[in-house]
Amino acid sequence: MMKKNMDLHTFIKMNLSVLDRLYDEKLGAFNRKIYAYNKLVPLVKPFGGFGVIPFHFMHLPRLYESIKIDPTKDLKYIGHACVGLLWYIIMLGEKHRDYQAYQNKVKSCIRFLSSYRDPEGYLRCRYVLTNHQEMRTDFRSIAESTNAFLWAAQIACNLNLFKERVINERIDSALKWLLNNKKFLIPQEKARLVYALAQVYGLRNDRDLLVSMESIGQDLISELTHYRSFSYFSDNIDAVGALSILYLFTKNPLFRDFSRRLVHNLIKTQGSEGTWRWRFRRSNGKYIPLLDVTYTVHQLGMAPFALTLYLSICNINDLSYVAESIQKGILWVAEKRAFTEHFIIRSFSGLSGAIFEFEQRSYEPGLNILGLLSYNLFKHNEKLDPLNLIFPWAVDKKVILPSRRFYR
Repeated sequence: MMKKNMDLHTFIKMNLSVLDRLYDEKLGAFNRKIYAYNKLVPLVKPFGGFGVIPFHFMHLPRLYESIKIDPTKDLKYIGHACVGLLWYIIMLGEKHRDYQAYQNKVKSCIRFLSSYRDPEGYLRCRYVLTNHQEMRTDFRSIAESTNAFLWAAQIACNLNLFKERVINERIDSALKWLLNNKKFLIPQEKARLVYALAQVYGLRNDRDLLVSMESIGQDLISELTHYRSFSYFSDNIDAVGALSILYLFTKNPLFRDFSRRLVHNLIKTQGSEGTWRWRFRRSNGKYIPLLDVTYTVHQLGMAPFALTLYLSICNINDLSYVAESIQKGILWVAEKRAFTEHFIIRSFSGLSGAIFEFEQRSYEPGLNILGLLSYNLFKHNEKLDPLNLIFPWAVDKKVILPSRRFYR
């Protein structure tokens, strides 16, 4: 049984355990997901067309026959799993006994991802089936997969995990393609592109990259304008992280102000037990109860990461307010016993609290590790340099951090 005061280290270990189970040694990449299987699944799935509403008041039975691993490779998920592992590798240090094993997994995954690169720079698909068939080649799918590849691969190169010139060349082509096509990305992916570009900028200190990042931030602000929300938690929370980074880099108060607007609305609508809401009305930012789901990756990963970035730019009046909300969100997972002996339950009904999905997708433990480590770093370092939250790989290394002369 899980205790309410379970420490962050134990949460991280549980997420690592899930990633270990999802890793395909033969192909050197993470599979798509772990899920619970039972004979009731075919009976339940037809109701999916009604959205989440039919399940809000149903307590799905815990009667499953087995736990299965979906062997499909999701290129976007692989990239996000690697981001979390890279953060963990940084915190381990080279002398730790697990350092080399996790380093090898990341290197193998990134080589696997880069093998699906089109000459123009993007990854050709999102899903790779067991027969090597490539699925989801629509624009949004390839853009999101390429975005995740850029984010993970650049951090790996910043850590000097690769000596091959071809990896750097593939990062460059992915970067150029994404910048040429960024206007088609949804808010969440635009924000994550800022996460990726920040890693490139941290190594190169390229003024043109900073201009591109500022342009993405302005696009996010234009999409939000006078609204209180982007409609989805995922769009809102990653926009918070991206705008916080942009404020750190540019000192443009507009980025801080819009980030604050999103943060205050998210915290205002947070459940009393710490649950983060899923769907919102754009106009007033109020959440929509009948369309509400609570995802564990929001509680452990996305919210802690982005809100910790916000903590590094917020004023002292917001500091404890935001930190308490992060803590409440993490503790909710312990209270809900979302960890089973097999995997982390993916989601719960926002209304009834009943289990909604008996599965765990591979990107989620990666982002969970990222969020938990980021918050833990901030929590135990009162005088932490905010740039270390963005570039933890840069500590004690001779790298070029964003130049103060570009700050406004």
